Amino acid sequence: MEFDPNQLVLGRGEVYFDVFTLGTKVGIGERYIGNTPSFQVSRSIDRLDRSTSFKGQKVAKEGAVIAENNSVEFITDSISIENVGLFYGQEGSTIAIPAGNQITENFVVQRGRFYQLGKTAYPNGVRQVLDVIVVFNGNIVPIDGNYSLDEANGRIQVMNGSTVIPNGGMLYVTFAWRRTFSDSLSSKAREVYGALRFVSRAVVGPRRNVYFPYVRISAKGAIDFKGDQWQQIPFTATAMRLGPAVEQVYFDTLLETGQSSDEQAIIDQGGITLGQFPELEDELNTIINISMPASDYGQAIP
Repeated sequence: MEFDPNQLVLGRGEVYFDVFTLGTKVGIGERYIGNTPSFQVSRSIDRLDRSTSFKGQKVAKEGAVIAENNSVEFITDSISIENVGLFYGQEGSTIAIPAGNQITENFVVQRGRFYQLGKTAYPNGVRQVLDVIVVFNGNIVPIDGNYSLDEANGRIQVMNGSTVIPNGGMLYVTFAWRRTFSDSLSSKAREVYGALRFVSRAVVGPRRNVYFPYVRISAKGAIDFKGDQWQQIPFTATAMRLGPAVEQVYFDTLLETGQSSDEQAIIDQGGITLGQFPELEDELNTIINISMPASDYGQAIP
């Protein structure tokens, strides 16, 4: 390959993560992370320096490298449940919340405040509530002018102008809820392990793929859940050794495919590409062996 001292690269590419089954080093299949505006690879080494004294001066000697550190920092703007889960130390998933029969919860309320229904069933409450009945002092409270109801999110608000519900009053709320599906996750005090792959799609310069057989992925920084920019999720991945014979990181660059002398002759003299050649072979076989009549050579003349 000819040496190019001014080889430029305009980097593009895709990031894939193969999460390991908990407690193992076996992946379940590479998942495309989504769009990644940034993928930065870092490397450092730890060395033990050594010097000797010569004529009253210290002279540096070779020393020794005692550790290699490879890591990745990347950002995605794909706010999927899987990526948010990865940020919180787990793989997020969609779960079904079964329908709930009527239950009653009580609240000591203040006017103007909001109250989440269903926290006795689930820590963060329930959604899609129905058949809501609010009772104060043994009487059903009419909704108009007294409280508002957000059925989709399972929330009620006591109105500031209510003449029925006083501050410090005890409300009894009876309700049921429909079966719902929810993207569900919760924070875990752990990191996620797996393999990380970068597939280069560089538009200028060589396409250098990067593969980390074993990494520890954790959150880095913050997710801005409210703002005028697209949300992004930052991650850091620390490379480790999968085994004694496995390196921390591998790079490979796809080079141009070489041609044999016969293949190159077909291209140069025939004015066709190698991709067309098998099709022409098939066409020639059809003409000679199928379409043409059998030869009379060697047969007796009547």
